[in-house]
Amino acid sequence: MERPLTESRFFQALAARPSVGAIWLHGRRARGTSRARGGLRAGILANHRPVFERETA
Repeated sequence: MERPLTESRFFQALAARPSVGAIWLHGRRARGTSRARGGLRAGILANHRPVFERETA
């Protein structure tokens, strides 16, 4: 039986992908003041070259 995907496991799996350059947590979760049922705000920076560079390279 597969374990549920927790936030920690989600971000670890996401960070392990070569296409992810960085992940930032925002808001109350980042400050450590979140509530039990509070939302999650994250920014994800993709690690890839723009399409026009790939076409000319």
